[in-house]
Amino acid sequence: MTVKSSMYAQLALHVYKTNAANTLSLSGWRMDGDRVIDEASDFIGAVYTNGTEVVIAFSGTDNPKLDTVHANLPLARGVYSQQLEKAVVLYFAAREKYPDTHISFTGHSLGGGLASLMAVLFDKHAEVFDSTPFENSAYAQLAMTRLHQHMVNTGYKYLDTFYAEYWERLNTAYSGFDGNGTFASY
Repeated sequence: MTVKSSMYAQLALHVYKTNAANTLSLSGWRMDGDRVIDEASDFIGAVYTNGTEVVIAFSGTDNPKLDTVHANLPLARGVYSQQLEKAVVLYFAAREKYPDTHISFTGHSLGGGLASLMAVLFDKHAEVFDSTPFENSAYAQLAMTRLHQHMVNTGYKYLDTFYAEYWERLNTAYSGFDGNGTFASY
């Protein structure tokens, strides 16, 4: 089964905190548990499943003050972010729970930037909507080294391969990159 762009858009919307006025029905898809919400960094993400398809969706800006300080500015400048760390934790939890599935990412705005960055980090597909440009973080060796160290300290598997392949993949994906490319071109 291939996930349609319209479904990615629905999941990117559904991950936002809901209330009675903006509840969205997802035909054939279910949210695995509750949204992952980290109040300190204002991170919001969720895992959605439909058969062998798993989509991890990240919410866009929910609290402009918190999101600007904890994600939008740091990630746009190539600085480490707690929201990126939380996104990685959510990815590894989904990968552990659904080992024989196809995992992809989606999000809108801030969530689209996180989804794009996760796609590059883990060589997965992402469909994003009006994403925040976080390509500086993809190239920020200090931020990526800190993220890698967090993953090692947490005990995630397959990290040595991931880290070596990441830089090779990134350099291949952007061969001839002149600093004016777009992150969505990965």
